[in-house]
Amino acid sequence: MADPHSDDYFARAARRLGALTDQQLAEIRHLQRVSGGKSMSQISLENAYLSSPELFSIFDEADKLRASETSVRRRRRGVPWIAIILTASATLLGGFITGLVLSPPVLPRGSGPVSPPTPSAPDATAAKPRGQADLEAGHRLLDGAVREQFRASSNPHKIDDSLRSAIESFTAACALEPNSTEAYLGRGQARLLLGDLERAEPDLRRASELAPASNRVPYELAVLHLERSLEWSGLSRDPDVSDASVAYRKLAFESFQKATERGLKGSESQLAEAATAWHVGGIESAFAKCSGAAWETSTSEILHRWRGEVLAAKGEYSAAERALTRAVELRAHYPEALLSRGLVRAKLNLHKEAAEDFTACIERRRALERAYFHRGHSYSAQGRHTSAQGDWRRCLELGSPRGERLRELMKDAEAKTKF
Repeated sequence: MADPHSDDYFARAARRLGALTDQQLAEIRHLQRVSGGKSMSQISLENAYLSSPELFSIFDEADKLRASETSVRRRRRGVPWIAIILTASATLLGGFITGLVLSPPVLPRGSGPVSPPTPSAPDATAAKPRGQADLEAGHRLLDGAVREQFRASSNPHKIDDSLRSAIESFTAACALEPNSTEAYLGRGQARLLLGDLERAEPDLRRASELAPASNRVPYELAVLHLERSLEWSGLSRDPDVSDASVAYRKLAFESFQKATERGLKGSESQLAEAATAWHVGGIESAFAKCSGAAWETSTSEILHRWRGEVLAAKGEYSAAERALTRAVELRAHYPEALLSRGLVRAKLNLHKEAAEDFTACIERRRALERAYFHRGHSYSAQGRHTSAQGDWRRCLELGSPRGERLRELMKDAEAKTKF
């Protein structure tokens, strides 16, 4: 059951931090009341326009207020209740002992021994169904991981551990509740945050089948397809690869269309408009869409990240670096933005800074072949040929499709180390 005072905590936290308009606050309080007991961070996952560092600060502040006041109430009420309980227990126990000593039981004539009472069956409603418990555990872990991504002091390995644990809980929920939209959506979101696009897609597609009227699921699918389009476009100059990138952009456009028809707001709607413009009118149309003040002053890290992608595709690398830097400032552990900023910095001949970005990306994406490949180039540009060889060897171990090119690069690097 939702805490009836929870919206008051959020209102007070919002006023304390001064980060919300009255309209935003009213919308959040409404969502809190109709959410069926979901945490605010889970609500923010389902309504991406509510996901921002300011809102996460309010969530944390509200949690602190609730915990602090609950603790005070318990301290105030704890001692008297304990005293009453102890006194009542002592009185009952004393009366029972006195009655046992002074009044031994007398059985009616001809009756046998009294049978012990039959124990009552356990209350079947006391425990939550296993599938529901797993689902709630998955949401708690996913919520925590999402929050931690915005804190620069967070350990990236712990974030990934939480996401993997969330996936395990959602998987258990899927096994017990095979028609649970939330279980498949939650597992898809966790896998998307881990960069596991291959396995996130079928989860999100299954969630889409179970909830055909949802706007959340097609939005997540659209974001996944945008990621896949960049994944392929950054692989090589091969025409087939370029075709694959365009195909994924088309899928993203189609998913955004579905989500828009079902209602998108805020940053979700802005991203959908830019992606549609990119697919329909090309990079110039996308650039026109994301050049306004609403994008430049946004507190959504995803908008700054994709604005940086558009600027980089247009060849405006300095502006792209600024946009991607803003995305990383808003969400400290954002491997996709770090990878893109590394590529942009390499274009600007900032190879040391580019290598640092690729390294930070690898902290969250240890199996991301592209990050090793491009870091190898940054190392090579700095004259660190042995380190470059190590990264390109790692690419081969990860099954890179650019095997011949990598072997040539390693051979050249080895030759340079002999001088």
